[in-house]
Amino acid sequence: SSGINAEWPLRPGEIKVTNCEAIIGTQETTASSTSDQIATLQSQLELTVEERDETIEQLGNVDTKVEVLTSELEETLEKLTVTNDLLEQAQSDTEAWTVRGQILSLELFG
Repeated sequence: SSGINAEWPLRPGEIKVTNCEAIIGTQETTASSTSDQIATLQSQLELTVEERDETIEQLGNVDTKVEVLTSELEETLEKLTVTNDLLEQAQSDTEAWTVRGQILSLELFG
C-alpha cells in the first residue's frame, strides 16, 4: 500500500478538497462574469430609458407641430372657401353684366 501512495501523491480527501477548490474557482469566475453582464445590461437599460424619454419628448414636439399645421391648414381651407365664394360671385356678376351688355346692344343696335 505504500507503493500506491507513492503513485498517488494526493490522498482521496486531498483530491476532493482540490476538486472543491477548482469548482469554487469556476463558480467565482462565473459569478464575476454574471455580475459584469448584469452591470452591462443595467447600463444598456439606463440608456434605453433615456432614449425612450427623449423619444417621448420628440413625439410631444411632433404632436405640437402637427396641431399647429392642422390649425394652419384649417385656416387656409377657410380662406380658400371664402376666395371660391368671391370668385363665384364675380363670375355671376360678370355673367349679369354680359347679359346687360347684350340687352343694351340689342336696344341700341337692334
